[in-house]
Amino acid sequence: MRSPTAHREAALDDALSAANAGRAHLFVVDGPSGMGKTVTLGRLVEKARAHDTWRVHRTIAAHDEQSIPFAYIERLLSSLGQADAIFDAEDLPQPVAVARHCLRALQAKVDTGARLLVIDDAQWLDAESERVLRYALPRMMRPGVLVAIGIRTPHADSSLGSFLLATASGGTGRVLHVEPLTPDEVQALALDRFAVRIARRNAADLCRATGGSFLGIDGLFSRLTPDEVSRLHLVWDLPIRRNLDARNPLTAEYRAADSAARLIGELVCLAGTEVPAERLRQAAVRAATDPGIDTEDGRPDTEPADWVTVALERALAAGIIVEAGFGATLAPRHALVADAVRQAVPRERAAAVHRALAQVSDGHAAVVHRLRGASAWDEELGRDIEYCTTAALERGRPESAIEVLRLALDLTDDPVRRGVLITRLALIHTKAKSCYACLDLLGELEALPQSILREFLVLMLRAYLVDQEFPQQRALAVLQAPTEDPDERTIQSFMAFLLAMMTLRSPDGPNILLPMVPLVRGIFERAPSDPAQVADPLLHWMVTPREFSAVVDCYTIVAVYRANDVPGIMAALPRLLELTAALPDTPLKTDCLVPLASAQLFSDQVVQARDLMEQALTLMDTVGLPWGAGAPYLLYVDAQILLGEYGAALDRLETFMNVFEVLLDIETRLTAAALRALHASITGSGEAAGFLRGTERLVEMDWQSFGHDTPIIAACEAARVAGDPEAALAATADPALLTSHNSRRGYLGYRAHALLDLGRVAEAAELIGRLSGLRGSGWFEYWGTLDWLQARLAQARGLESDAAAAYARALEVRTYPLPRALTLADQAEFLAGLGDYKRAEDAVLESLSELDRIRAYGYIDRVGELRRRITAQSGDVAQLQLSLLTERERQVAKLIAAGLGNPAIARELFVSQATVRFHVSNILRKLQVESRAQVSAALAKA
Repeated sequence: MRSPTAHREAALDDALSAANAGRAHLFVVDGPSGMGKTVTLGRLVEKARAHDTWRVHRTIAAHDEQSIPFAYIERLLSSLGQADAIFDAEDLPQPVAVARHCLRALQAKVDTGARLLVIDDAQWLDAESERVLRYALPRMMRPGVLVAIGIRTPHADSSLGSFLLATASGGTGRVLHVEPLTPDEVQALALDRFAVRIARRNAADLCRATGGSFLGIDGLFSRLTPDEVSRLHLVWDLPIRRNLDARNPLTAEYRAADSAARLIGELVCLAGTEVPAERLRQAAVRAATDPGIDTEDGRPDTEPADWVTVALERALAAGIIVEAGFGATLAPRHALVADAVRQAVPRERAAAVHRALAQVSDGHAAVVHRLRGASAWDEELGRDIEYCTTAALERGRPESAIEVLRLALDLTDDPVRRGVLITRLALIHTKAKSCYACLDLLGELEALPQSILREFLVLMLRAYLVDQEFPQQRALAVLQAPTEDPDERTIQSFMAFLLAMMTLRSPDGPNILLPMVPLVRGIFERAPSDPAQVADPLLHWMVTPREFSAVVDCYTIVAVYRANDVPGIMAALPRLLELTAALPDTPLKTDCLVPLASAQLFSDQVVQARDLMEQALTLMDTVGLPWGAGAPYLLYVDAQILLGEYGAALDRLETFMNVFEVLLDIETRLTAAALRALHASITGSGEAAGFLRGTERLVEMDWQSFGHDTPIIAACEAARVAGDPEAALAATADPALLTSHNSRRGYLGYRAHALLDLGRVAEAAELIGRLSGLRGSGWFEYWGTLDWLQARLAQARGLESDAAAAYARALEVRTYPLPRALTLADQAEFLAGLGDYKRAEDAVLESLSELDRIRAYGYIDRVGELRRRITAQSGDVAQLQLSLLTERERQVAKLIAAGLGNPAIARELFVSQATVRFHVSNILRKLQVESRAQVSAALAKA
């Protein structure tokens, strides 16, 4: 999604551009309070002044002057240089006369240069000034004038806001709506500002804390420390420092309403769902009698039913709530309004509202309202909690069980009761793969009495502490603890799987794991294989010893590929693929597939790895996320990028960004950012630098996840696209890169090319010689063949026949389209240097065609320039220029040459004149001519 900042900047640029061209004279920015209207108008002023063609007159309507006739107009005229324009309250002029006076004053300024007239907080205009503006504004729509107005929503019928929107939509205006930001927009804003995508739940928390206010969220972002920003990729929760203005802008209507109308709004907003009208009436009557509720200032002296009707009408009129289902139910005006009201209601009053809602609700909702309305634990409530959580889990609704248990914890300080609740909560989160959400309870878990279950849950939560080393020895102690209890043996079985998974993330993980395999296999063999043998239902899902054993078997291949043992990979893969194929379709099957695909990517089996990960992603869509849910996305995208499937790769990366916040393999966030940077460089989307900033910590980490060196590859690709070989050398200069245990060392090929680009032939020759020895084991030709490098080296040494032969060998490899297209471009330059322009032209055309087919637009301009040079050398410039035109542009050019004007061309081709103007502009640029007559001459030459 586009960043809100980028969206607003584009809207401002469009308004100024249209005003400069005489197509727009009114720009309206509207939205609720606190959404950044004033800041947006301020940016418009900055941009206008930077153009050096606009003179700015900025005014603000004052709330405390709303009752003073012509108060705003006096401010406006003062900004136009008429400081003596003061209106006598005893002898007020007619608004039309004042409007005409303003128009004359404005015109006098326009005569000396273009004017930007900014009117902020227009909702506070006094009545007389509003009448003047309504008369004058349509008459201000003239060349050299842009009126920019900021005004608060909502707009009532016939209000000034409605008038402004109608005027702006008449063809000479632009409108920018600045609504409360959504979580998706907050994520985009963070990405734009920090080059980091924060978790969606963090974005939702920000929206709730600020009411979606652009200014509020910007303020929270500004309070992040540099260290916090550097760690955003690796945290589960974004720090939210709540020293915000307590008056959320979305509660303005709620605060202005009387107490009775506020009560109706509170009942609807705190209900959590749409409320049937009759149920709302019943809850309102009950709430009005609760000691925690005071409705005296707004409750009419009538029967209860009449009081509720009046209060409901007031709440609707205030815009706190809206009708849904043709009036059958009531809902908050906006989800963020509901959040804002919930935060604004005092604790005691909120509890009373929940007590009233509990009396008219049933099932899970009734228990939740009872918990929120209760002040202390009681046994009946305890039984309701037990029943509600059990029922929620049986229905497959763990989030409902988690909500109830969290609320229950708020009601009890009893250590035994809290221990039971926390244990259940942690077990539910473990199954849901969301232990990050209960890290706040780790201290209490650690303090519980010693047991295998306690230790397991503590270790499970510690697996999510990404800045701390996983306590492997403590986990081994759990595995080695003697027990005959089926529940504890089930826990040990899962613990063995978890330990194997966490061990692989360490630098020497495979070597540590291999001696551990007999131990964990023995644990799997002793574990129950039937859930009926396990007493605690919350452990039943762990009873999968066969699948756990298969995952660990597949993990053993990691040691093989990290040792660059390609024959060992080829020997082990068939058995492990067969083992995995025989497993039932569960998330653990996906965990098996991941190391196998990794092994294929380390043994020149990219197509097979892509297909295996396509199977894994299909499984994830049907049976749920595995424990390492990030890896299948990244392996698949890695293969797709190598194979030139850039469109599909971006789609998968976007999907990954929507699920990454729940992943245990949190380091994949950084690898994903590196792949986005790589993709952005190749496709020319212009976002590579931002994504690269978010990957810097990956190469510093001890974790050895797949793609550990992807940020280096991405930096090299960005440097190659930019034609900056020095940057490529800088990115690959660290000797520590060679010690990485999980690298295909593709960056070494980029380094060799950079050395050749800089004429450092001897150094390039030494590196190419090393790559020859690593080829097919420690270095793979995914990013360019050894023959390509040898061709360029021979070319640099003047060995023309050797270079020609090496280019021919390099181009026989067709699996990886981008390096092949770039090899063709280098071959074309080589052939042109020999004077073989025909073959050079063929090679560069094939290169351009391949780059266009795979959408590697980052290289199109560079290779296109090479083609122009080759064609210029061959003397066929006119034909080159003509070949740059698209088919539609050729049609338009022929009609221009035939003497047709734009209207006639539009009729001939059944398109708009604006489309014709667009094509004509492109034709003039590509043919490097300035007039339509020169187009005819260029066509004649070709």
